[in-house]
Formats: sequence, C-alpha cells, structure tokens
Amino acid sequence: MTKTLKLEQECIYSIVGAYNLLLKNLEKVFKPYNISVSKFNILMVIKHKAPKEGISQIDIGSKLIVGEANIAKITNKLYEQCYITRKTNPNDRRYNLLKITKKGSDLLDEIWPKYLKAVENLTKNLKKDEKDILIKITKNWTESLKKKGLKEID
Repeated sequence: MTKTLKLEQECIYSIVGAYNLLLKNLEKVFKPYNISVSKFNILMVIKHKAPKEGISQIDIGSKLIVGEANIAKITNKLYEQCYITRKTNPNDRRYNLLKITKKGSDLLDEIWPKYLKAVENLTKNLKKDEKDILIKITKNWTESLKKKGLKEID
C-alpha cells in the first residue's frame, strides 16, 4: 500500500469516525422525544425552509443528505406522530406538500436549546481557529465532490 493511499484512507476514516461519535451524542438529545437526528433535520427544513403552501419530499431531499426512500419513510413516521401534515399538491398530484403542525413546531422549540448545548459541548475542545479551518476544509471538500457529480447514494 502506498503512503498516499494510506493518507487518503485516514482522511475518510477520521471524518467517518468523528461523524459517528457526533451522531451518537446528538441521538441522546433526541431519544427522550422519540425522534432521530434525521427526523429533527427534516422537521427543521419543513419549519424553516418550506413555503407557505408546504414543501415536497424532493425539495427536502435537495436540502439534506437523505435519499428519497429514506425521506418517504421518515416523513411517514412524522405524519403518524402528528408532527407534520400532508396534502396533495394541486399543481402536481404525483407528490404531497408537507407542513409542520403546532405539535411539531412546539417539539422543535423544546429541543432546540438542548441541541445547541450539545453542539457547544461537542465543539468546545476546538479553538476558534481550528473551527474556522475545519469549516473551510469541509465546505471546500463538499463543493469539490459536488462539482464531480457525487451525491448521496440510496
């Protein structure tokens, strides 16, 4: 194995390792509310990015790193939990428009301070310049991958 390949592997493994640790810690915030990180993110998009008439699952998928099949499964569960409503799009009956309910909005309002505290705790050991560098590197890498046509794989 060449040194370059090992370094490339370390880049991926370190990102995946950090992601897994972050995810496990954030899941602890959401567990008492019977939601996952994915459900939280989808609710946030519906609450803050949806037009007045609602947002489609396709539009949610374009804002998050979640495949269409996963979005359908997650939004069905959110609907069953009464956190969102669905109605057929009058302009295109092939898909539904999703809106957050008061119950869903209240849930996000309750979780938000705990989520922010968890994010602070997860990043408190990094200095400001390290955070700035991390943000710059991951944003640049993400953009370069998108330019290559890479995207989420279902």
